[in-house]
Amino acid sequence: MKWLFISLVFISIATHGQVNQVWTDINLQKRINNRWSWACDAGARFTIHQSISVAFGRGGILYHVSPNFTLFGGFGYFFYNSSPSGLTGHELRPWQGARFDLNLSPKIVFTNYTRLEERAITTDGENTFFLRFRNLTGLTFTLFRNTTTEQSFYIPVSFEFFEDLNKKLFINRHRMYLGTGYAFHRNRIEAHYIIQQGRLNTTDNFELTENIYRVRWFRTL
Repeated sequence: MKWLFISLVFISIATHGQVNQVWTDINLQKRINNRWSWACDAGARFTIHQSISVAFGRGGILYHVSPNFTLFGGFGYFFYNSSPSGLTGHELRPWQGARFDLNLSPKIVFTNYTRLEERAITTDGENTFFLRFRNLTGLTFTLFRNTTTEQSFYIPVSFEFFEDLNKKLFINRHRMYLGTGYAFHRNRIEAHYIIQQGRLNTTDNFELTENIYRVRWFRTL
């Protein structure tokens, strides 16, 4: 199967490989009332020196059960392209999830973020559907906060693992995040370094390490 988003990343014949990626995205958020809000994001991702790119857009609705617990669901569209091979693909990705936030101290916040994704991917007329569970656990450390000017500097650190449920397309896949952020009046700008590792299956010795450099802008409307 010409499954662009799985096979093309694993294009080395060595038993271990590395790729470098750049991710950029813009996030918009709007509080409707005390219980409901919506959010959307869009961006692009590039694999350096391998001519693989991704463009995406997502939107979702959030229900705030309490100040610490949020339920949400949404839908995303991803377009994948590999040049010069000319392979392209499309993905439809509904998801549902929950997030728990807890203030451990005035400057430390604990977060656990769980999602279930239904991924439907079409590449060159071939269709694949699989369920993916993912869970992210992290801490955010505030280094500086000025309530008068609504400015703050912070460091988010987290770990995320992925599990394919109905078919094993990847195994042992996980990400480690280290970032820095700056918040100011209704805006946040974050820069992250992400290490992602995974293997295709239990019999393949190939293990891939991905170095991801990500820039994000959040805007509250």
